[in-house]
Amino acid sequence: MKKLVTLFLSLFLFSSLVGQFGLDPEVILIESDGNDVEVKVEITNNTGEFANIYWMCEMDENYPKEWGTIICDNATCYGEDTFKSNPNLPNAMEPGYSFKFKFTISANGASGSSYVIMHMYDDEDCANEVATSNPPSVSVNDTDLESLVVYPNPTQGYFGIRNDESVKSIDVVTSTGQILISTSHEKNEKHSITNLASGVFVVVLKDSEDNIIKSMYLYKD
Repeated sequence: MKKLVTLFLSLFLFSSLVGQFGLDPEVILIESDGNDVEVKVEITNNTGEFANIYWMCEMDENYPKEWGTIICDNATCYGEDTFKSNPNLPNAMEPGYSFKFKFTISANGASGSSYVIMHMYDDEDCANEVATSNPPSVSVNDTDLESLVVYPNPTQGYFGIRNDESVKSIDVVTSTGQILISTSHEKNEKHSITNLASGVFVVVLKDSEDNIIKSMYLYKD
């Protein structure tokens, strides 16, 4: 059975040019433990005008080469590793209309963490960008990232964070991207997940500017 892992989020709307197209999430971070991943990204037309939307995807330079990626938009599903929409198949969007892109990643046993940047355009030449997602912002160096761990893991109720000087808030997220807990964090503070069912969650650590520092699996017995 597929084990979905994670899309993490730094939420909400992205302002663009004369109008607004909302992308949710704005930061698309993908993690896999070697199993397949399914990720959904929603775009909303908030401009008050009809638009045809085209797109291109920019993959992180460290995006695992073993991962095969299929993207489905509102018009069609593309072949594996096709990262630009067909100019003959626009995504028609009435004012206020939303639809979800679906990314299906075949991990082929390769674990890893990466991200995708989606660029949205309202012309078939992909010249007029109206919205884009962002790469994750990291405020600590690689050595600090390696030292950041959640403990105990697994846990039956509470967890803490080692070397947490840069951590100012946390999210506890399901494998489908639902935020169950979002709270501030103080140094050496413990957090309760006693009200959550047993399973696998993701803890997202953020700095004082709400940038994602690191995300980690947390197992509850």
